[in-house]
Amino acid sequence: MEFHVPQFIDFEDKVIGPFTWKQFLFLLGGGGTGYAAYVIVHFFPFNMLIGLAFAGLGLALAFYPKEKFGRPFAEVLESAVKYYFRGKLYTWKKSPQTPAQAQPFDTIRKRAPLLSVPGVSHGKLSNASWSLDVGKKSEN
Repeated sequence: MEFHVPQFIDFEDKVIGPFTWKQFLFLLGGGGTGYAAYVIVHFFPFNMLIGLAFAGLGLALAFYPKEKFGRPFAEVLESAVKYYFRGKLYTWKKSPQTPAQAQPFDTIRKRAPLLSVPGVSHGKLSNASWSLDVGKKSEN
C-alpha cells in the first residue's frame, strides 16, 4: 500500500496577496509606526530618519531570510532586546595573595626554573622517528 506523504508543510499560507499574515502585520506595523514618527516629530531631517528606520525595521522583520541566523529575525531581535534589558550578574572572587605573588619581580626572575625540559638532539630525534616508521630498534 502506497501513501502520499505531504511535503513542505512548514511553509505559511499566503493570506494577503503574496504576503503571509505575519509578514503583512510586520509591514503594516513598520510602515504605520514610521508614518506616525514622521508626522509627530516636527524637525524635518530627524523625522525622516526615524520614519525610515521604523519602515526599515518592518521590512527586515518581514523579509530577512531565516538562514542568516538559523532562526527568524524577529526571534533574534527579541533575544537582543531581552539581553539588553535583563539584569546581568557579574561575579568576581578576589583570591588571597600568596607569598610568591607578593615578591618583587626581580627576585622571581633570579630563581631557577621549577621544571626543566631536556633538549633532544637532531640525531636522536631522527633515530626515534626512523624506528617508529620502520619498526626496528635503533642502536643508540
